[in-house]
Amino acid sequence: MAPERMAAGQRSAALLSPPAEVTRLNFQALWKSTPVGSYSFVITPSADGSGMTVSHAFLIRVKIAFVTMFRYEHRVEEVWRAGRLQELSAETHDADGTIHVRAQRTGGAIAIEGPNGGATAPHTLLTTTCAWHPAFIAQNRVLDVSDGGIVALAVNALGAASLVIEGNEIETEHYAFTSPYLAGELWYRPGSTLVRAEIEKKGHRIVLVTHP
Repeated sequence: MAPERMAAGQRSAALLSPPAEVTRLNFQALWKSTPVGSYSFVITPSADGSGMTVSHAFLIRVKIAFVTMFRYEHRVEEVWRAGRLQELSAETHDADGTIHVRAQRTGGAIAIEGPNGGATAPHTLLTTTCAWHPAFIAQNRVLDVSDGGIVALAVNALGAASLVIEGNEIETEHYAFTSPYLAGELWYRPGSTLVRAEIEKKGHRIVLVTHP
């Protein structure tokens, strides 16, 4: 997918706010109710509280009769300051090979290097990995960290929903999203972080549920 330059602006310039302390979120990945991997990330606020480093690790292997049918490994390191992306390093492994993406804040733009060459993006963009934060649902385009492209994002609110998370019933805010190569649903604690996701990509639907 070539980096896309879209004329339309973001629906919102929502800022990605850091937590007050180091936060670790872990999800178990399920395929047809079977555990197939994990998604975990660590959010480390900066010493002055104005920024954070976010480390993501997404590992999935779907096997049928000892044969790997689907493999996806995705690792991302992001640095944010004042709610804006400062730098990013991503590495993705799947059946199509390995892809590296780098991004660096330069003035009022983000300089991106990916498999399709170089591109620039507005410094206000969030990334596809920002789905953990409720600011994500206010966006109408995001930086795709898997290939460095800028992709359209459509989000629809589906209302309040009750979920059982780690044995406790909680109220959540439920959303559906679509983008050119990815679609699914997201559940957040009201005004807080992601607690469940269902993601469909390349014909596979993966469910992410919070895990100790």
